[in-house]
Amino acid sequence: WARDSTYSAIWSCLAAHAATLHMDGIGRRKSEHKHFGVFECARVSDHPLTAGTPSNFHVPHSRWNGLAEEELAARGYTVLACTPDVGVDTFVKQENSLFVFFQGHPEYESDTLLREYRRDIERYFRNESATYPNAPLGYFDLTTEAALTHLKTIALSGRSNELMASIASVLTDQNVANTWHRSATNFYNNWLEYLRARKRAAQCDAQEILA
Repeated sequence: WARDSTYSAIWSCLAAHAATLHMDGIGRRKSEHKHFGVFECARVSDHPLTAGTPSNFHVPHSRWNGLAEEELAARGYTVLACTPDVGVDTFVKQENSLFVFFQGHPEYESDTLLREYRRDIERYFRNESATYPNAPLGYFDLTTEAALTHLKTIALSGRSNELMASIASVLTDQNVANTWHRSATNFYNNWLEYLRARKRAAQCDAQEILA
């Protein structure tokens, strides 16, 4: 339906994995650890959607699985941005509709990773998870990272409500800088401009046919 009925469509993270599997049989690969944090990406292809985007920018990621760049390229996808830490970030495939894919989350709010981290810690303290989560990379300041690392060491020795309260206190005091908002806004502005241009072109074609 999207191929025939849209000018463009966007899939993010798990939706991107589902779409590429459905379209081209590209299966995702599970990593040994969760890619969790804010990572620096490099713009590797020129495209109208990345116009005005700096050569390096930041994007949040929160996922266990990923898609191989060589498989995407072999099936006609163009990678727009990637990072050595977590692989492909943004990629597209041009058909009748422009399909846009993110493995990261440019739409995340400043505190989204913090809330995910706190949720996973709470699961650990409720014995719903046997693994204490790692703090998001490139997200907290160094002082906070050190405090959270210390509290994690204690938590691995034993769970307690008092310890959970201490962790919650550290996280509540955080005011995380959103280092990805500007590049994300620029990308979506470019996408909206692309939609406007395609719609205008379609209207002109329709007018010519009627004339």
